[in-house]
Amino acid sequence: MPGLDRILVEHRLPLKVGKKPVKQNPRQFAPEVVEKIKAEIQRLLDAKFIRTA
Repeated sequence: MPGLDRILVEHRLPLKVGKKPVKQNPRQFAPEVVEKIKAEIQRLLDAKFIRTA
């Protein structure tokens, strides 16, 4: 989020050359929880705290 030092909060996922990341099946959530998850993701995107890969 704006104002946070990137050195303290930046994360990276190390990937090995030539290897595919492990793929997991999507988790199932109740419809009311899905709406809350989408709202939180949008809030974090708007704050530029997260970004799409």
